[in-house]
Amino acid sequence: MFRRFHGIFAFAMGILVFTIMESGSSFFQSLYFDFIYKWFHAVHHAFRIYSPLDLTDLILVLAVIGIIRVFWKWIFGMDSMKVNLINPLCWIGVWFLIAWGLNYALPSFQERAEMQTSNAQPDILKVIQTCEILRNELSGDPVRTTELTESEIQAIDKLLNEFFSEEFPEYLLNAHVKTVSETGWLRRIGIAGIYFPFSFQGHVDMSYTRSQVIFTAAHELSHAHGITDEGEANLIAYLALQRSDDPEYSYAAEFTLLRYLMASRKQKQLELPEIIKRDLEILQSNRAAHRPFFGDFSNDMNNIYLKTMGVKSGIDSYQTFPKLVKSFENRILSHKRKSAK
Repeated sequence: MFRRFHGIFAFAMGILVFTIMESGSSFFQSLYFDFIYKWFHAVHHAFRIYSPLDLTDLILVLAVIGIIRVFWKWIFGMDSMKVNLINPLCWIGVWFLIAWGLNYALPSFQERAEMQTSNAQPDILKVIQTCEILRNELSGDPVRTTELTESEIQAIDKLLNEFFSEEFPEYLLNAHVKTVSETGWLRRIGIAGIYFPFSFQGHVDMSYTRSQVIFTAAHELSHAHGITDEGEANLIAYLALQRSDDPEYSYAAEFTLLRYLMASRKQKQLELPEIIKRDLEILQSNRAAHRPFFGDFSNDMNNIYLKTMGVKSGIDSYQTFPKLVKSFENRILSHKRKSAK
């Protein structure tokens, strides 16, 4: 029985470990995040540096070969389709849990940072003012489309590690994102960026405007560092880019925050500086030129996935970003008051 349904048994064990971790087992949480997850990342980092092959491409090729093999054995009657599919799918599920899924059973960044939930948001007028100052400092055009270089990706991840090193060293590791063609095919299926856990790296579509590509890259790198919640990944991307001496990175952070703050109808009536208004208009034009082929299908699938993994708000977790920024600001103020006493 075990030999016939080995995949099912392995997946059941993975779910059991997930449940134990979610219940608060510090031993399993530390074993996974501090050793297993980081060890796999270190192996991927070494593979990426020294191998001429891209791990994502290699895995996709192996997946295609595996699918062909399943149907070959089924067509020639070497095994039943049911058993031939169930075991591989269950093992893929096990690999997903090891490579990424178990992170959802860990305490969130908010819990680790001891952030108090806030219903307030940052002052939008101050954000507009900061955006205008940073925008005027830029020599380049943040709304052009251009590919991120390898050195820029490393610089962004360095910013994340500098942020984590101050108070959250458990998140320190070498992360990476892969840039995808500027043709926008990834966005055509409703995805601007995605973290692919099987190869331990994010993927970012280069058809977006420069500021959005930078922020999306930082967002996907946040996931690679173990941040599961989408709003928290936005928060980490913002906090890391904001601290940069490069105004282009800082502008990407503030401009993205501004877009989220303007999501409500009331704040859309605000008067914006012409240069910021122009950047927003170009971003909207860029979006209109890369509309998803399948409408909201990608969002619906992502919503189901997030809720399945325990993110109760699903894709609405993205929208918590401004409130999380305010919560982190309050956390800083609280620490300063304690230090002053």
